[in-house]
Amino acid sequence: MPTAHASRNEGVELALRRGNEQATQMLVQAPGDGAVARPSRRRSTLADMMKDLEDLEQRPRWRGRAKVALVFYTLARIIFNLPFTEREVWDPIEDGYQKTSEKHVSLHVVCDAICRPLVTGFGLYMFVHRLDRFSWSNQLQLLSFITMCCLALPLCDESVYHLLIMLERFGLAANLSMLCWEVLCNVLQVQMTILKLRALRWHRTAQWCGVLTTLGICSLAVIMLILILQRFFFFMAACVLTCFCCCFTVLAIQCWALCHAASRAMVQATGNDLMWWTACLLYANACLVPLGPALSFVGLFAFLRQWVLPPTLLTLDVTFQVFNVLLLSGIVGTMPMNLETLQRLAELSGLGLASARVAFPGHINQSAADCVVSFPGKYSNLWDKAVSSVSQEDTFSLACVFLTDTASGLGRHANCPETPGKCWCRQIYGPVPAATYLSVVEISADESQNHDQTLAFKRADAQAMGQRLLIKQHQGDIEWEQELAEALQDAEIRCIENQYRAPWGCQWFEEWKRNVDRAAELHQTLHVFYFEDSKGMGKMPWELLTNEGARHEARKNSGLGASQTAEVAYLDKIGLSYVEHDIMEFEAFLASRM
Repeated sequence: MPTAHASRNEGVELALRRGNEQATQMLVQAPGDGAVARPSRRRSTLADMMKDLEDLEQRPRWRGRAKVALVFYTLARIIFNLPFTEREVWDPIEDGYQKTSEKHVSLHVVCDAICRPLVTGFGLYMFVHRLDRFSWSNQLQLLSFITMCCLALPLCDESVYHLLIMLERFGLAANLSMLCWEVLCNVLQVQMTILKLRALRWHRTAQWCGVLTTLGICSLAVIMLILILQRFFFFMAACVLTCFCCCFTVLAIQCWALCHAASRAMVQATGNDLMWWTACLLYANACLVPLGPALSFVGLFAFLRQWVLPPTLLTLDVTFQVFNVLLLSGIVGTMPMNLETLQRLAELSGLGLASARVAFPGHINQSAADCVVSFPGKYSNLWDKAVSSVSQEDTFSLACVFLTDTASGLGRHANCPETPGKCWCRQIYGPVPAATYLSVVEISADESQNHDQTLAFKRADAQAMGQRLLIKQHQGDIEWEQELAEALQDAEIRCIENQYRAPWGCQWFEEWKRNVDRAAELHQTLHVFYFEDSKGMGKMPWELLTNEGARHEARKNSGLGASQTAEVAYLDKIGLSYVEHDIMEFEAFLASRM
């Protein structure tokens, strides 16, 4: 029972092991129109794909309308801001500054009134324009888009500020709205970093950052409530201290965690340019984590004390945040910071889950009277019981093998004595289609530990078998079609280079055969287990295993897995007798041998 086997219509069967040694069954369908796609068929497929790409590249009408609306919104903000660019003249005195009756048009205010709407409008434009890189199911990009929308709000525009001043003479509403706006934008970016930490497997660190962020926001809410009510000022000092402590602690933790993750990844990603550049982006992200809030503090102070600091500092703060959001969300640049790449970094850094599987080479107990020589791997719980029984009790023998990585034999080939110089693949599978060298994993938006584990196993399997791993999770339609077309071409090259042999190899068959031979020497009774209600169904003659038509016909109503078909065919070929069982009889089989 290898980790991966099969071809043709039944697909590629993968038995994945969880941390508690449970097995799961995954099926990646492979084309069934022949061992190798004909050139004309391949050209037709590529032509159809190019046509689909051309259709997808037709911009939807709403994108054009959204861009027009964005232009009008940006111009409206600028037009409404310009009449309010006059400022009172403040003269320095011994104790500070004193307002005079004079007014003048401030160049800094004009700059802020024009540049800030333009910068935030550009940020939103990039999200609309680069729709091929944006996906609503990508939590990182979704948070980035929400952050960009918040940055584009006119809450601290000159026009809105003066409107709030007129409505509330002391300016408290204007100042509080500015404070809420700054805090909201920064909290969203903190949450984006928390998502990255989770992808890097820093779950506990991310959880503590979330708790401290919530505590800081609650403290700030109490401060604002005290300012509005003008009461309970004795709570103010404690709330301010709590808020600042939470803020600086979260920033320090995130900066340290990103640097630590990047350092570990940099060591492990030797020779992998994508991983190396992603680690560099993590270092950059770690530097931006404290720099962003620092600029926001300066920008907030410049807004509240415009006679001391120029408002262009607020423009600088917003520009920095827009740049940060666009770059680290992958909307711009050649190296997008996506969660899948970060998960891969975690795997390379030894923080992943791919090491949870344990290879099983089979176990022949010399004192046993029975040996299970074929077992359907999709019944994972029963397989675990079988492995546990032979490992701990020695109640029977188990000839089936489970290969998990290159060291255990996954992806390796064994010489066939019947065809010198060639391996068993030719007799078991025949030429396999190029699609078997492509491993596609589709992950839903609701990420869970199970998804992380499955992805870790698939990565490990693809690396061992020389497959191209393609993950569908957050890509836009155009980006996904382009990645798929490139992956298919790469899979075809890999298949040709490996001489159309099975990517999972045939070492499993050699080890299984050795176990069967040993059990036969010990005169043990051999047992074959079939799918439920399918005992005796799906058997094939050894010489017809590579016949596509015969294989397709046998798989229509078979009680055997793909590797089991080859196992049982070999038993029949060499004339070994065996007892057939329904898989539902396995519990009784175990109980009778305890």
